[in-house]
Amino acid sequence: MGIVRQLSNRCLVCDGSLTSALTLPSLPLTGIFSRSQEPGFPAFDQELLFCEACGHGQLRNLIAGHYLYGDDYGFRTSGSATASKEGRFFAQHLERLFPGHTFARVVEFGCNDCYLLELLKSKAEKLLGVDPIWDGKVGTYHDEQIMVHGGRIEEVDFTDTLGGPPDLVISQHTLEHIADPAGLIEKLFAATAASTLFLFEFPCLDILLQRFRFDQVFHQHLHYFSVHSFLSLLDRLGGEVVDISFNPTHWGAMLIAFRKVQGSGKVKNHLAHPAAKIHLADLMERYGIFARQMAAAAAVLGKATAPLYGYGAALMLPVLGYHLQTDFSEFQAILDDDPGKNGVGYVNLPVTIRLPEGDFSEATICLTSLCNRRPILQRAIQLGAKYIVDPLNIL
Repeated sequence: MGIVRQLSNRCLVCDGSLTSALTLPSLPLTGIFSRSQEPGFPAFDQELLFCEACGHGQLRNLIAGHYLYGDDYGFRTSGSATASKEGRFFAQHLERLFPGHTFARVVEFGCNDCYLLELLKSKAEKLLGVDPIWDGKVGTYHDEQIMVHGGRIEEVDFTDTLGGPPDLVISQHTLEHIADPAGLIEKLFAATAASTLFLFEFPCLDILLQRFRFDQVFHQHLHYFSVHSFLSLLDRLGGEVVDISFNPTHWGAMLIAFRKVQGSGKVKNHLAHPAAKIHLADLMERYGIFARQMAAAAAVLGKATAPLYGYGAALMLPVLGYHLQTDFSEFQAILDDDPGKNGVGYVNLPVTIRLPEGDFSEATICLTSLCNRRPILQRAIQLGAKYIVDPLNIL
């Protein structure tokens, strides 16, 4: 397979036709920290497609995994303050749904470094984490309660590995990365029991639009589920919603618990959980507002008094720079409170990350981690920055 291939020319939720919504030529890769910039590091054309029939968004192009998730890919859950916080949110949400309940067998696919499974040890007898990052490294993980598998979830024989089908399958911010989510859920339904519960978390297109966060459209996220499109998917596959909740401060996430429909009956999830369908016209109108916000912020930064800093060394910084039309070379540094990032930079941006030490009374600080602007705003105020620039209007 080449570096770039087309994902699909049909909606992978409802098989409807797709319309081009956004074209993003030479969109940079994200998530790659480095101590040295690589001039000419590749960027790839991308396009967001939209299905008017069910309100689902998906990318046109699939980039080869070794480019997206190589050894230098920066996201590991326990190493990210934001991701570990949201792992705790997920665990607490599970406890709210099933207070005091202990599950016999729990499986997480896309388990990353098993941070979430560690949090769930008190709620399960056996836990299995599945993620390709463990391929060839299974023997390096040692825990009496947690097992890991270095392949794909479809390859796991639950009876052989766990002694029976799981009674809970969880996934946190993984489904949006999978090329064929419908096919995966269909296989999981076939491989699990009628009583198996599923709890998935993934970014919600409805919230992305409400918050004008088009900077969250990037190569790794192949799918942009709306509430309506995911309910459509469950209707199509014979799934039944148990609960829908939201975590708007972390990627505008939807947390949805569901199970297979019992017996031969059919459930119309839209009747029990009505959701307004997104239309292309609204998406395009909101993108226009976002683009104008980015242009206004870029103009403000172009007139900003020196010295100029960013605050928040986000993995998504290259995409923010793309929309601001800057590579941050005019910034003195990107400030961040994580000492592990001090002195590091990005493989595709000529700017260095450093701790926020020194006098910033004459500085202009731009909030560069858009998901963390609330706490970062407070830190910039504490530092006494002369000016603070927020690229977006909604905190």
